[in-house]
Amino acid sequence: TVSFAAFYPAFFMHHGNVDRLYEAYLRDHPDSRKEFARGDPAEFDEALAPFYHPDTGELRTHSELFDTRALGYVYDSLPRKPRDQLREVPDYALFEGLDLGSRIFADRSYFLHVFVVPETEAEAFEVPLVAVPREEHVYYAGSSSIFGGKGDGCANCGSGKLT
Repeated sequence: TVSFAAFYPAFFMHHGNVDRLYEAYLRDHPDSRKEFARGDPAEFDEALAPFYHPDTGELRTHSELFDTRALGYVYDSLPRKPRDQLREVPDYALFEGLDLGSRIFADRSYFLHVFVVPETEAEAFEVPLVAVPREEHVYYAGSSSIFGGKGDGCANCGSGKLT
């Protein structure tokens, strides 16, 4: 029943995670409070029964739900901000004159990192040579790999059949 649902552990864990995701959203969209306040002012300050402030005994309001510290808790960690979703047709790159024939990849595999740099900044761009989280680089577009066949250092490749 509704009166006992909040006491069920799975319900509590689920809503705790929803709150954590909400906090991550607020972190990634700091103007959310202002956007909500621009809506219906009556709703922004509307009481949220049965949620009471532990010190004052007054009902909580929507306007108080934008700062977990003020509510008395913080999260140890929050989910990372997801990458922007693909909303338009991607650009394709053609590397003319570059021979990527099968002999180049006959016995080696490669992990490719793709950076898309504005033409105005291309001359000054330097490929990062240190191991940094690629998703933090402003021009990082993604990665792929090329499996080129059996290599001497690969136990799986040495024991399997190349297909």
